Amino acid sequence: VPDVPAWISAASFCFVLLSLIFEVNGYKKLHKNWATGLSIALLIQVYFEYRSFFGQDPSATILMGLSALKIFDFREKRDQKYLIVLGFLLLSTKPLFSLDIYWLPLLVTSFACLWWAMLN
Repeated sequence: VPDVPAWISAASFCFVLLSLIFEVNGYKKLHKNWATGLSIALLIQVYFEYRSFFGQDPSATILMGLSALKIFDFREKRDQKYLIVLGFLLLSTKPLFSLDIYWLPLLVTSFACLWWAMLN
């Protein structure tokens, strides 16, 4: 996502990749304290970068980071619905940054996929 800092995109990718590796290989999930510690580290990093938690950029960065941490901490079936709702929220933040028309097909396709995932 070009509208958030590169470090949050890289960290989110790593969290999702680690979650996938744990799931595929059947490894035991990390303790919930890891997610709590990483969440606090995320908030500290966002505060040092933006000097605030309020505003468009810090809010989107926090939302993306915490969503990736929720994927990393995925434990129950109900978390799937929660993550789908977070996906809708993340997709809805894109028009806040730019109204470029070339994002429209990707957003519509992503919304359709999330609706399909919500129905199943």
